Amino acid sequence: MATGALLLPPGYHPLIDGAVVPSGKLHWYRTGTTTDQDSYTDSTLSVANANPVILNANGGLDTLCYGDPRTGFKYRLRIYSSADVLLDTHDDVMVWGADTATFASGSFTGTLTGYASPPTGTVSYKVWANVSGTGKLCTLHLASAITGTSNANTLTMTGLPSAVQPTTAVIVNCGLTDNGTAVSGMALISAAGSTITFQMGSPLSSTGFTTSGTKACAAGWTITYAL
Repeated sequence: MATGALLLPPGYHPLIDGAVVPSGKLHWYRTGTTTDQDSYTDSTLSVANANPVILNANGGLDTLCYGDPRTGFKYRLRIYSSADVLLDTHDDVMVWGADTATFASGSFTGTLTGYASPPTGTVSYKVWANVSGTGKLCTLHLASAITGTSNANTLTMTGLPSAVQPTTAVIVNCGLTDNGTAVSGMALISAAGSTITFQMGSPLSSTGFTTSGTKACAAGWTITYAL
């Protein structure tokens, strides 16, 4: 029996022009075609997902999407709005290998800095890799927001355990809240770093935040990066 491999990271949130897609639809096809291609709920490939897969109200993926390496086809992903408007197409989405035997998950307490009383929240994580333990990826996800009022022009999250610290520095897109407004920013983690430093503004800057109002990592906040 073939073992499936993840097509998308757990908790995946597609961003279209920096915005999430509430109740959006992820439709899988054979690459370059409009012929449906099944994705599956787990690595045993025993139960196919609905096609399209429906995102939650925060624009996040609640299910897992495994691909079948026996098909010989790469996957095409088309992202639609809840009203079936085509927003984006990704061809040649790869089945990442023979299996995803190395997998770990857990959580930690993340603390946002720059507040008179720093807010905290539970950050869940999932790490997966191939059977030899190489090619590891990590996803961090917030089910509930970490939020508060801050007059600082900076924003960081501390508390990352060693299990989610990258071996080389990473920088990834992410959504944030600044002065009560949802914004698109970047998350930076240094090699073996226990702190995420956020950037926003134009040009992006670690001191680009407004010096007033609510700053937050909202419910559904997610980043994925290589370990």
